[in-house]
Amino acid sequence: MAGTEPHFIKEIWGEPWSTSIYNNIFASYLPNGKIDMRKNKNTVIDNNLYYNAPTIVDKNGSITDANKITANPGFLNMQGQKPEDFQLAPDSPAIGKGRIIPNNGGRDFFDNPVSDTNAPNIGADNGKSVTSNSPIDLKNEEMFSIYPNISDSTIYLKISESVKKRRVKIHTLNGHLVEEIDFNHFASSAIEFDISSYRNGMYIVSLDTGNKKHVKRFIKL
Repeated sequence: MAGTEPHFIKEIWGEPWSTSIYNNIFASYLPNGKIDMRKNKNTVIDNNLYYNAPTIVDKNGSITDANKITANPGFLNMQGQKPEDFQLAPDSPAIGKGRIIPNNGGRDFFDNPVSDTNAPNIGADNGKSVTSNSPIDLKNEEMFSIYPNISDSTIYLKISESVKKRRVKIHTLNGHLVEEIDFNHFASSAIEFDISSYRNGMYIVSLDTGNKKHVKRFIKL
């Protein structure tokens, strides 16, 4: 949130009733930011982190966050413009302070795993010690990972070292092949894709390991 009077408006179509908002970071580099939920009613807000954003209101008035954290979130670059700027520094107060959410989807914005049994980080980055464009650790059973999975310019693929002599393909949702890369051409398991010329939308990335095709998705903004 920026400007002379930081003001974040989150309005959902209609008049939502009892919307729950957990584990978010609301931050402004200018003081006295206001969060306005507009027509939302009986909004439940809990376990979020706030920095220079003391006021939250919906149609019923002020909202209280009983388990809030008020602190600088420790972004890599508070005034950045790329998703990686808003990853968390290793000493961020948001690390490990999130509310456990069952059936949470299992992944964060940067494709880090998110547990539904252990406390996650607050915010979009569930890595515990990250630097911009750092590779993401893979579980043993995963063949590859994408980060970030929403981008306007670049995505990175990390492929398991056990995968050899395979090809990566990127398709549109209607099946049009956009790009095909032979993995043998890369000395490193991390592959960078320039997607700046792609049309906005969702894309499918597939990796054929011989026995099974492994698929992930990303969104081009």
